[in-house]
Amino acid sequence: MATSITRKSQGGNQGPSLLTKDEARRIAVNIAKLPDFVGKPIEARMKRPTESDFEINVTGGGVEVIFKPTKSHYSYNRLVDEKDIARFGPISPARVRHAGATGDTGDYSSHDVEAMALRLAADAVRREGSL
Repeated sequence: MATSITRKSQGGNQGPSLLTKDEARRIAVNIAKLPDFVGKPIEARMKRPTESDFEINVTGGGVEVIFKPTKSHYSYNRLVDEKDIARFGPISPARVRHAGATGDTGDYSSHDVEAMALRLAADAVRREGSL
């Protein structure tokens, strides 16, 4: 929503911040042309990761999940203590290293990327039959 204060003509010294009706109308038209995401929460504007955005490497001691669009590395260790497994699942919480140019997950929701990396890592460990 925008409000404008206008003056009747371009003549006169009625203050530098007043707009003519034509100027106000032109601004309103341009505001109406802005993309739909303006005013939506940032999370609604973020890209959503897909499984194909990830590379998964399982090793004897853990799992490394790489988010390819931003070269973000999520490293997980396999857990062996039953209490830890009950608390966290088959793998530890992630150590994260962002290697891409932006130093983060870029246009992607960091929460969604990390959640998908964790799910893919846990699924990979379970498929390995190491539980």
